[in-house]
Amino acid sequence: MGLCGTQGNVDGSFGVARVGFPEKMTETEPNVLAFNDVSYKSIRLLDLGTERVSTLRSFREYVYGLAKRPNSQDLMVSFSGSLRKIKLCNGKAVYLTKVPYDEAPPRDGPLTVSPFTNGAIFSIRPKTLYFLDENTMLAAGFHSHLVRVVDFAGAYVTSICEASAEGSASTSGDIETCQLSNPRSLLVIPSLGLVIIGLGESIGFIEISGLPSNLPKTYSNCSATTTTTMATTALSTPPQRFTSSSLVTTNPIHGFKGNSEGKRDNGKDSTHVHFGRIVISENELAI
Repeated sequence: MGLCGTQGNVDGSFGVARVGFPEKMTETEPNVLAFNDVSYKSIRLLDLGTERVSTLRSFREYVYGLAKRPNSQDLMVSFSGSLRKIKLCNGKAVYLTKVPYDEAPPRDGPLTVSPFTNGAIFSIRPKTLYFLDENTMLAAGFHSHLVRVVDFAGAYVTSICEASAEGSASTSGDIETCQLSNPRSLLVIPSLGLVIIGLGESIGFIEISGLPSNLPKTYSNCSATTTTTMATTALSTPPQRFTSSSLVTTNPIHGFKGNSEGKRDNGKDSTHVHFGRIVISENELAI
């Protein structure tokens, strides 16, 4: 693409375009990839069909993670402490969460841009975003030492494990009290029932159930009407913490902080996805 070894922020055909340090690539539609151009703090599109590079949107801060939401034209993009939705049709950006101040500690709660009203505070510098289905997204919070679970249907953010201090080791066991050291990458393998997490000095495995055998690649063009929706009003009653005190593989704990029946306090189903215990490769590997 262009001159080998020559950086730049130039759109155009493969022979003309210039890029900086591309990373976090995700397929947005057949033969089209979105990627984070680290050097220029921008989201850019690589069209393999027309052999062109274009800039979707530039920012004033670094992008840390991105993922295409299935059955929609929404590209979820994470920053240091915030989550935004970018429209692939026009590059319009909408805040879903926003920190009240720099380096604010993460907090579970409703998706809202007004965190002073007990809204969710997203992970600090989430490195990887991963959709389990249309309405459930995981985020690896590198500096918050958490995996966040974003429920778009219920407009709520919850956490897997407890926030730990910088330098703490990852620990296996109950996902109510486990600890993760600098989670930076996520991969879901439905056939094995596992979420694999790349950690600071180890690999973690979270048992998961309730997923389809695979997540189909479904696309929505800009002119089409999509059925994917996100709740516009957040839940008024916060969910409870995980309720199971003993976590076993045959009775997986619910992935969100619901009651013992897997529902929120207002009786609304949260999700069909369930998480089991977490195993850290340094300490134990029993799959």
